[in-house]
Amino acid sequence: MNVVLALTLAIIPAFIIVIYFYRKDKAKPEPKGLIIRIFLLGLFSTLPALILEIAISEFRGILKPYHVLYPIFNAFVVAALVEESLKLFIVRRVAFRKKCFDEIMDGIVYAVVAGMGFACLENILYVLGRGLTVAVLRAFTSIPLHAAVSVIMG
Repeated sequence: MNVVLALTLAIIPAFIIVIYFYRKDKAKPEPKGLIIRIFLLGLFSTLPALILEIAISEFRGILKPYHVLYPIFNAFVVAALVEESLKLFIVRRVAFRKKCFDEIMDGIVYAVVAGMGFACLENILYVLGRGLTVAVLRAFTSIPLHAAVSVIMG
């Protein structure tokens, strides 16, 4: 596997989405420094998410893998609750009280940027572990899903 190509395919979708939403904020664009900071915090939030997801997944043992609640617990508690909480924490802690956070679109932009930071490192980890096919697949599934959920949250 060509590592440079894999990393490029893993990173580009997140950057395209960040640029798209940043350009949508035409009235009062957000400071680029804060956008970069939120993105990097989103990127680094992948690591605590991984730790929390492993810890919480231990409770999955209560449910048998074939039990109907197993995938629901996995999706909504292990993944969604942890990941979305971390993204929201970043936006609330870093951007929400800034003077530049002065319109509804700002919440969307900051949440998407945090989400794309998270999705970027998550995507890199998946692609390096599983190859180029996963990069293409996630470019059209997981990355846009992180963006969509972040838009709703924002």
